[in-house]
Amino acid sequence: MAIILARQSKKEDVEKVRWRGYQQALDLLRSHLESQKQLRTDIHYLIEVRGLLGLGHIFSHEGNSLRALTHYEIAQGILRTAIQEQNQAVNEIIYTLRSQGRSFLNLERPEKAIEFFRRALDELNGSSDNHREIRSMLYGDLVNAYRKKAKKHGGMESAKALNEASLCLEEARKIVESYLNKRAEAYFYYIKGQFLRAHYQDAQDHEGAKNAYLKSHQILKKIGFQYQLGLSTLALGKSYQGLGSFDDALKYYRESIAIFEVCGHKRPLIHAYNALADLYFSYDDFGQARSFYEKARDLIDMSRNELITAMRWFIPHDRATGETFIGLGRIHLYGKNFEEASRFFNDAIDIFDVIEHPFNKARAYYFLAKTRLAQEQKYPALNYFSLAKGLFNQVDANKDVVKCIEEINNLNL
Repeated sequence: MAIILARQSKKEDVEKVRWRGYQQALDLLRSHLESQKQLRTDIHYLIEVRGLLGLGHIFSHEGNSLRALTHYEIAQGILRTAIQEQNQAVNEIIYTLRSQGRSFLNLERPEKAIEFFRRALDELNGSSDNHREIRSMLYGDLVNAYRKKAKKHGGMESAKALNEASLCLEEARKIVESYLNKRAEAYFYYIKGQFLRAHYQDAQDHEGAKNAYLKSHQILKKIGFQYQLGLSTLALGKSYQGLGSFDDALKYYRESIAIFEVCGHKRPLIHAYNALADLYFSYDDFGQARSFYEKARDLIDMSRNELITAMRWFIPHDRATGETFIGLGRIHLYGKNFEEASRFFNDAIDIFDVIEHPFNKARAYYFLAKTRLAQEQKYPALNYFSLAKGLFNQVDANKDVVKCIEEINNLNL
């Protein structure tokens, strides 16, 4: 009953109700086994693992990937025991490994994510069942992981990662074309769009990405998988923004926000608020930009406070929080509130240092340099422009490197 409550709840506080449902299921199961002195059967293992996986998914969507990983690791341990005792639960192991990999992606640790996705594929290869849907999705997950790995490195390392991503995308395509499953097809087109937007600057294929996202969006509209629909909608907005279409970008950003607000997933909702704020900022609508950056910050603070109260666990630093801080810093820089701008940029630098995200760390240094320049502090500005240039160069963000060089030359030092 508790598992049913967790899965079917449509209330406004959907994540809290789901959390209670999964937790009740685990508590009831463990109490029953203890009181009856029963040995675990297949169904007992299944209920316990699915309760742990459900809690892990909620923590992941709340932005707490470390807490999610703890639950996935416990679930994997239980499943390994089940396999040893009864030769069961291979399917659950595969899903648990995939969940662990996705959590490492959320933590901006693509190398670790790749390890878990590959392990899940190894389990599939040793299984008698073909599992075409999950196999195609795992190849899609690998595309995403290699794409993120490429963004963290430059030169040959980046080229190798993008080549691996391309190979995995081709494997996913072969499966999807031979296996008529709409959910797998929608995920494939979403991942294809992500891959086409993988490169920096001129190499981004916004038109190709837009077409792939539109296919994913159309399929998901029909089958009603809301979380993935929200991701595809948000990605569509980013592609239209890259193509310079303000109205279309605005439409899809607002649509993605509406989806995530209804289904209660906070992490992607923060990304959507930031994307809409960035759009308004790029068109000099600073009032609207500030409004949505602050919505993102309020959601971060609310999530953190809920988790501290309910689970005694802090949300770790993540990319969404760092991007929110960069946005708020830019708003304060525009308003000539240099102390607040510096505080937000420095907080963002700390976050991106922890999660090892050189591109966004470089962005924060760049705007911190612009802050010092606005304060007529040329030598600190030179230092920060130089740090930004080095990081941009590391990830082959060539246009940004040129921007930093121009800023340094204009200092006339």
